[in-house]
Amino acid sequence: MGFEAYDGEYKVMGLAAYGKSNPELKEKISKLIWYDGEGGFKSDPLLLARGERSFSYYYPDSLIKYLGKPPRAKNEEITQWHMNLAYEVQERLELIVKEMTSYWVKKTNVKNLAIAGGVGLNVKMNGNLFLSGIINFSITSTLNIIFF
Repeated sequence: MGFEAYDGEYKVMGLAAYGKSNPELKEKISKLIWYDGEGGFKSDPLLLARGERSFSYYYPDSLIKYLGKPPRAKNEEITQWHMNLAYEVQERLELIVKEMTSYWVKKTNVKNLAIAGGVGLNVKMNGNLFLSGIINFSITSTLNIIFF
């Protein structure tokens, strides 16, 4: 989508709000990453991790070929295709996280969940988990001020 790795992930979440469901992209994304049925996820390393990298250090050319479009240059316009891709990626994330969460809640009978890391900042995913009723929800805010 033309965003910097480790800087543009939140932009994908925001861009998803402008996208629409696209059956072709949905099918392609579902073959890139999926719930494994055992509380985790799997992905296709041949499309996501291995191979020559003409465009970026972070993804192989095989992903570009699979999706059918070259990556967007930073100065290029964001198109409806990019918005739809963001939409389908966001939907896939939410589905997999919900399935993983459901699995672990059923297995452990624990409904308290802590999410950390970059994906933990995905507000839409967190909101949907909250609304699903699968987990307990509480907000804890701690402010520590240290004077030296």
